Amino acid sequence: MSVISSCLEALQHVLYPFVWQQPLISAIPEQIAGDVLSAPLPMLAGMLEHSALGLQD
Repeated sequence: MSVISSCLEALQHVLYPFVWQQPLISAIPEQIAGDVLSAPLPMLAGMLEHSALGLQD
């Protein structure tokens, strides 16, 4: 979990001098992953590997 958070924080630093003002989700719960990932908005999001393996394209 700390690796996901660190990566998302690093992505925000890469955007400097711009500021990410959209949703930032450290770990999307497996139960709502499909709905969250199909939402029509930009987001920075992380997901645990065992949760991501269960998703389809």
